[in-house]
Amino acid sequence: MKKLFLAALSRIIQGIGIGVCGLSLIYMGWFLFFSYSEYKYYLAAFTLPGLILGYYIFKFAVRKIYDESPSDW
Repeated sequence: MKKLFLAALSRIIQGIGIGVCGLSLIYMGWFLFFSYSEYKYYLAAFTLPGLILGYYIFKFAVRKIYDESPSDW
């Protein structure tokens, strides 16, 4: 039961991490290609921490909560 709970929790947190990364990429694309603001490059650069944060949330869920990978990787 504990293994099932950890697997489900890991998948939920992985989804949150990928969601943060995806939203950051969408906003970055919006600011770079569709925005008419004179600050569009600064705003696109401002989304980079969200991309990095989403990656580390995903990485934490994969490595620390529930790791399904073989031990010889």
